[in-house]
Parts: sequence; structure tokens; C-alpha cells
Amino acid sequence: TYVEVVDVSTTAWRERADKLLVRDSAVELRAPATETRTLRSAILSMIAEPVDSGFMLLHPRVRSMERGTGFVSVTLDLAEAVQ
Repeated sequence: TYVEVVDVSTTAWRERADKLLVRDSAVELRAPATETRTLRSAILSMIAEPVDSGFMLLHPRVRSMERGTGFVSVTLDLAEAVQ
């Protein structure tokens, strides 16, 4: 299943990530390999601050992590989503 990517080193990454989580129940957060602290902060923010789905406040969970050439990414999903 394709998961949309959000670069956490850009502005408004959180808004886009929240919208994608509500729409698709999953999102991939990505950062350049040199910015792992930025990715770490983004992951902690996503897990600590719930996503407003319109009727529930949901906390995403980490589904997977990947280290590629020049980037690191983490896929988050919503456990409450209908599979």
C-alpha cells in the first residue's frame, strides 16, 4: 500500500501529516540523513499530540522505519482506522 511522504524539514509539515493520517490512516515522515534530530522531534510530536479526526483525538503509532541513501523515514499509522 502506498503511503504519502511528508518531509519534516519543511514548514507546515505537521498540518500535512495530520491531514494525511485522517484521510489515509498512515503517513511517512522523512528527513535528510543529516537531520535525524528533526525527525526524532517530529515523531515525538506526532505521538504526544493527538490528531483530531473530527470526532476523536487519535494517537498514531510507529509502524516501520527505513534508512535509505541520504534519508531516514518513519511510517506512522492509526490503530483505530478501519482496515
